[in-house]
Amino acid sequence: MICGLVNGDNRELTNFGLKCGEEWPRPDTYDIMKFLSISMKKKQEPSGYEIWLIAKKDGKVVIGNAGFTGPPDADGRIEIGYGIVYSERNKRYGYESAKALIDWAKAQNNVKKICASGVLVDNYASIRILNKVGMEEISRDENGIYFEMIAGHVIGLEL
Repeated sequence: MICGLVNGDNRELTNFGLKCGEEWPRPDTYDIMKFLSISMKKKQEPSGYEIWLIAKKDGKVVIGNAGFTGPPDADGRIEIGYGIVYSERNKRYGYESAKALIDWAKAQNNVKKICASGVLVDNYASIRILNKVGMEEISRDENGIYFEMIAGHVIGLEL
């Protein structure tokens, strides 16, 4: 499906009963999908550490994507990321996506630390989401804010 979407073909997406939203895929999504299409050609089977689609329950319209930057490194560290189209922001989709990624990652035996890096200091929505799912700010620099949590340890999770 990723290879088709990179080339503008969403037939496989419709085979799953999903539709592309008017604002999705976003330009940065194409960059992610190009990288993943190369990786998937080698592996032939998803591991779960790739891109996940975010779709509205009603109408099955894809409004974003979430996922990991790859499998855990040698220290068991993974990084999450997510993006929601502008018209669907501030409707809990970011929170639900981040929480789903973290819940899935915590269920994997080889994940020890979950991170989010380079969050812009003025991206208040993402900062709030990452805090709400239990991630802690560990540092800041000119590239943004860095968050992390130990897998299995949730701080102040709000539902």
